[in-house]
Amino acid sequence: CKSSGHFHSEPSMLHSLRCTGTASLACARATRHSSTAVIRGVEVWRFRIPRKSVYKFASGSLSHGECLLLKLHAENGHVGLGEASLGGMGPDRSGEMPFTSFEVLRERIGPMLLGKDAMQLDAILDSMYKLGTEKYVFPYSRAAVDIALHDLIGKTKGVPVYRLLNPDAEPPAPFAVGRSLGVNPTSELVAEAKRLSLENGYHGFTCKGCADVDGDIERFIALREALGPEFPLEIDPNQAYSVEDAIRVVKKLEPYGLNCIEQPVAWFDLEGMARVQEASSVIVAADESVMIPEDVKMIARTRAAKWITIKVAKAGGLREASRMYRTAFEAGLGCNIGSQNPF
Repeated sequence: CKSSGHFHSEPSMLHSLRCTGTASLACARATRHSSTAVIRGVEVWRFRIPRKSVYKFASGSLSHGECLLLKLHAENGHVGLGEASLGGMGPDRSGEMPFTSFEVLRERIGPMLLGKDAMQLDAILDSMYKLGTEKYVFPYSRAAVDIALHDLIGKTKGVPVYRLLNPDAEPPAPFAVGRSLGVNPTSELVAEAKRLSLENGYHGFTCKGCADVDGDIERFIALREALGPEFPLEIDPNQAYSVEDAIRVVKKLEPYGLNCIEQPVAWFDLEGMARVQEASSVIVAADESVMIPEDVKMIARTRAAKWITIKVAKAGGLREASRMYRTAFEAGLGCNIGSQNPF
């Protein structure tokens, strides 16, 4: 197979979407007359989309979303789509950013995929553990491949992806969806929450926190008073609190129905998280502390949290996220499902 690649900037035909780079690899021509799911072409698109409003959080702000789209062209003519959903908030402890993921998918992973049979999903995903000396490197890039492979296999077999994950699963039932709210002045935050709950039907909010602990407490109480006693509300300071401040927040807001505090302190301070969990009945959820199944086991052993947050993009794809869920279930931990802002 002869591969080729290119990198350039070009405008997209999609409204409000800016393409910042593309790459393509090809091996023979895809045709719908073949029944095989052998991968004959790979495309990587890097792009950004402006947000309707600036999203503020503990370590900065976000005016746009930036992600990568992966397209796997099979010999049977089907195309599997996957996404490296990095969100644009800056690198987490994986170190991945859009430009690094683009290079990894173009230079390392793309050539590995050419000529592979998508039906050999486990073998392909296992081979990506060898991309570095650390087994779980490049989780966002691996997630794009995992999702694209599931999509391609589902299209080839003519079944939805949820049945690939569990052949006995019932069709998905309607479920409530929540979203996060950025760090904004109290009046703006309350107005946004009311609008989103009434017009968009959101059934829960996670309030982003910051180093202004007193401000976080004030904003939460205002939201509780505006939305009523039963509306699910959480706080996520993204590691911004000290242990002492986190304990103060949960004790102060426990009477106001704080359902959960997500990653209150630094991801590596599991002892500190355990102290926060012990301080009240408010659930602590580990997010940045959990990127691989082994992290889940550590959370359970140290009793650092009662829940973990699973994000398909951060976990490395649907397969790894499923493994993390099973590990959490066996350890008696609850699971909070996050989105990582996919497009």
